[in-house]
Amino acid sequence: MDKTRALQRAIDGYPLGTQVLASLLGMSPTTLRHKANPNDSRQFFSPEEVIALQRETGNHGGLLVEAEALGYVLLKCPGELEPDQAMALVTGAVREFGEFVSAWSDAHADNEVTANELQRIDAELQSAIAAMQAMRGHAAALHEARRPRGEV
Repeated sequence: MDKTRALQRAIDGYPLGTQVLASLLGMSPTTLRHKANPNDSRQFFSPEEVIALQRETGNHGGLLVEAEALGYVLLKCPGELEPDQAMALVTGAVREFGEFVSAWSDAHADNEVTANELQRIDAELQSAIAAMQAMRGHAAALHEARRPRGEV
């Protein structure tokens, strides 16, 4: 899928409709539809409009299409968590790292790595990174909540 089609899906799936979304983005519904039309090369979204559109709709498909096209994997940073969830974050990260190491070890057992084995390694790596990002996000939320205003 291309980025324009992903943005078109975000617009089509917006529950309050095109009229409301267009007004929130500061454009007419007609302009919004033209910019989201993959067959109209005369009008397109600015980078700032793409961000606003995805933020407003909650559909980040355009960002994901762009990341994939450039060879990136994106992980959403977690929001603030309750302090009693810290141990669950640690044990989850350790478990995910163990699953990554297991996938890596299994793939290397015969000194050859198949496409399926590499795919499993990648999936387990993404899960491990996401678990560690959750830990980092929790630490950042605690830091932010306790630091005096104006301090970096």
